[in-house]
Amino acid sequence: MANLAVEFHDGTLEAVRREGADSVLVMNLYILSSDGRPGWDTGVGWYQDAEVRLRNATIQREPTGTLDVMDGTVQVNDQPFPNVLSLPCDVDGEVTVLLSGIEGTFMARAKGIKVELLGEPGDAEPGPSG
Repeated sequence: MANLAVEFHDGTLEAVRREGADSVLVMNLYILSSDGRPGWDTGVGWYQDAEVRLRNATIQREPTGTLDVMDGTVQVNDQPFPNVLSLPCDVDGEVTVLLSGIEGTFMARAKGIKVELLGEPGDAEPGPSG
């Protein structure tokens, strides 16, 4: 079975929805798949809709509209994951999310993060390798 990861670069933050204390990022993300390390070893990639749930979130900065992500980092318990985050992802801890693009910046702190892929994957194409 292939290993999967989210590559935030080239993704799109389409909306932010509040659900109680949680914030849900509605996104279209680039998904990497490889028998080795996604993003470093040869594999394939595709775009897929996703929701990124930030548990007990405090949003510190939010763009006014859609954000085409040029750079993104998730930090969990002081460990940074620049642009690539392994899937499945459902962890509790001190989380910081920073997504930036020409349209602005999204930044939030949370007590956990969960990435859920939605619908069908887009067409696969040769993915990046390191």
